[in-house]
Amino acid sequence: MHLFSRLRSPVRTCWRRLVGDQSGNMAMIFALVLVPTVGAVALAVDYGRASHLRNQMQQAADSAAFAAARNPDMTDAEVGLFARAAFRANMNRYTGGGTEFSATRDDDGITITVSSSVDTMFAKAIGQDKIDISVTSGAMSGTQDLELALVLDNTGSMRDFMGDLKSAAKQLVETVHGGAGRNNPRTKVALVPYVGAVNIGNGPAQMAWMDSNADSATHGITYERESVGFDRACYDALPVGPPGPPDPGPGPGGGGNDRSSLETMLRSFAALSGELFGVRSAKAASPPAPADYLYGYDGNCFLLNPAKVNHFTLFNQIPNSSWKGCVEARPAPFDVDDTPPDLGDPNTLFVPFLWPDEPDVNVGWADFPNHYLADGSIALFAPGLEYEWETKNRLRNVYKYDGTAAVIDEVGPLTKGPNASCPDPIVPLTSNVGQVNSAIDALSHWEGSGTVSSEGVAWGLRVLSPTEPFTEGRAFGDVQKIMILMTDGKNWAAEQADWATRSDYTAYGYLYGAASRIVPPTYETYKTHIDDRTLAACTNAKAAGITVYTITFGVMDAATEALYVACASEPPFHYSATTVADLHDAFTEIGGRIMALRLTK
Repeated sequence: MHLFSRLRSPVRTCWRRLVGDQSGNMAMIFALVLVPTVGAVALAVDYGRASHLRNQMQQAADSAAFAAARNPDMTDAEVGLFARAAFRANMNRYTGGGTEFSATRDDDGITITVSSSVDTMFAKAIGQDKIDISVTSGAMSGTQDLELALVLDNTGSMRDFMGDLKSAAKQLVETVHGGAGRNNPRTKVALVPYVGAVNIGNGPAQMAWMDSNADSATHGITYERESVGFDRACYDALPVGPPGPPDPGPGPGGGGNDRSSLETMLRSFAALSGELFGVRSAKAASPPAPADYLYGYDGNCFLLNPAKVNHFTLFNQIPNSSWKGCVEARPAPFDVDDTPPDLGDPNTLFVPFLWPDEPDVNVGWADFPNHYLADGSIALFAPGLEYEWETKNRLRNVYKYDGTAAVIDEVGPLTKGPNASCPDPIVPLTSNVGQVNSAIDALSHWEGSGTVSSEGVAWGLRVLSPTEPFTEGRAFGDVQKIMILMTDGKNWAAEQADWATRSDYTAYGYLYGAASRIVPPTYETYKTHIDDRTLAACTNAKAAGITVYTITFGVMDAATEALYVACASEPPFHYSATTVADLHDAFTEIGGRIMALRLTK
């Protein structure tokens, strides 16, 4: 027998006994208790219905506020119509609806108020025919007053994935603007492509930030006062004078030779340099300070580069090429901060990136990837020193920049010339979606050089900063500032086998050489140095009030993954993508986070 059937008879018996009990005041007590009990049950049922409907209305009002706040460019009238339609669409899933609806916009975003009532079913017995309901919702869009910098790795390893990167980036741009085809005036986006260096553009504004006089501590250090050739016969021909101080090694002067005849000997040496270096003899024979160009050491006569070498001068000596806009890293600490360029401090100025002409042939190892000027013939060397010195002399010789046209190819992805591996230029902050999307569409991967994420982050910081070099950003604290950093590999410089360079040229120069900025010059030290500078740049950006998101794509190195976790503003803001779908999902989720709406009421 069913349990209910088994219990029904005893319950019914107890109920009859209770109702029929005439003893004492039981009937009176029961009558007194019954009325409020029935009323309470009736109210509970009706208020339960009202509460359920109120929750439905609140959810619908919240959704309508969210939807309206995503469209900040609507007029006030459009806000009311749009919000009402969104509210009704959400209420179609439920019973009931609003009888009075209002939607207004103020400094806090969108405010929606809905009033309604529920007809009672049981509470009518106690005189209550309806229950009034009122809900209020407010929402503010995360895209209001937004400045966003997209810092994107465009190195050669992205060659097969540039299409996916571009589509994901464009989708994010449209998301933060509130939809395809929208230009939200309160949303600005900047684009910072990077490889081994960053292209800041080469217009008049950029020239005002540049070290035009070559006064920065790092300007021209590949060349300055470096020897580019020597000849034993030259030294032996110098007349002997009074003994001089002990020779300190490579540098000016030394020995006991008669320096008064240096200019004569220099002109003799320079007459040979036309054959040695492919330099016109008239130019080579007329240096501004002969004593800085020629000195004797260890039985040889050395020809030196000038004490000051200006990259702009070298560019001017290549008639079929000009500076494209890439820059080298400033001396620390300015390499990773947004200190404005100041003529009073040359180290705050920017040095034009110039990949040196590399030797036409390599004496000891594989050929160099970027030789674009003729070296001439370097044949006069002390016996046994050809192998040790010739490659380095060919590399750092400035006299071959003599006005002769070079072999130049600046159409990516594999380029040759002083601008080799210089990527597409920065797009400063703008609310023009079309401009940003067109620049994204035009992006290409660039072979060679390396990956220097510190430069990408530093320039991401600079485009968001309100101070020079870029000034499109508003003051920190007045607007939400976000940087998205995407990379597909560890920081590195492309390897070269020859001891004269050990690497391709990057914003930090060559890995190896007398003027190397990496000590000691090993590949691991290089990675550690750039990793440290990347983290320092991220720290500076976060300290300024920028929210940093990071995306790694296909990175298998644990230390590199940890670097970008630390770079992000908080661990959830780092995304590790292993597939193309993951890459798209990362940009989509970040766009959702940026667009996340918060309730204000």
